[in-house]
Amino acid sequence: ISLTGLQVTPHLRPNAGFDFGAWRDLLRAGVADGAGRVLLANDSVFGPIGPLSPAIDRMRAQDLDAWGMVESREHGRHLQSWFIDFAAPALAAPAVARVFDQPFEAMGKREVVARGELALGAAMRAEGLRFAGVAASRRRANPMHYSWRSMLAAGVPFLKAELVRDNPWRIGWAHIWRREAERRGYPPERIDAALGASDGRRWTTPMPRLSASDRIHQLVVTEDRSSALAALLRL
Repeated sequence: ISLTGLQVTPHLRPNAGFDFGAWRDLLRAGVADGAGRVLLANDSVFGPIGPLSPAIDRMRAQDLDAWGMVESREHGRHLQSWFIDFAAPALAAPAVARVFDQPFEAMGKREVVARGELALGAAMRAEGLRFAGVAASRRRANPMHYSWRSMLAAGVPFLKAELVRDNPWRIGWAHIWRREAERRGYPPERIDAALGASDGRRWTTPMPRLSASDRIHQLVVTEDRSSALAALLRL
């Protein structure tokens, strides 16, 4: 991929530590020095599916210390780390800075989530920072999986790649992502190609057979109630 003309400076580093490891190394390299705000993002989503500027304009107008696309209550109030915008003083707050100064390269994915994303939420609360998400879920389940349609409707213009590719939580309506993308003017063929479905083929999201109890559980924890109910009625 050519970066010529994009005013992008690449920083080569070992492929270790996941997103928090990369952010730690970039912060240590001083790339955020002098910035008024710093946006942290990773490649775990597809999009933007629809315009991105309305979400950015709405959140920056609130003068928050930090904001993200999704505010989750799963394992404690926090911002999902795949997209977080920090004011410089918030990023430099001692408890927040300590989160980023860890040996993430020695951690597995679950530990990075616990000591990175979840610990960051705890640090922001401990520092008394004002933060919010474009969309907020009150359910104790991952909203970008269990409530992905509600997140889109609330102004989060992204789909989790893991949902489309693997459907690890066996969401009973994950397969209709293509229709939702098309409704918002996003060519689903881009996702097909990114997932390796070449020669015009469509990517098929895994849809394991669900038991009645699985479908009832999804109905209870989701904010996509109509989709979950439709999946339940397909028994």
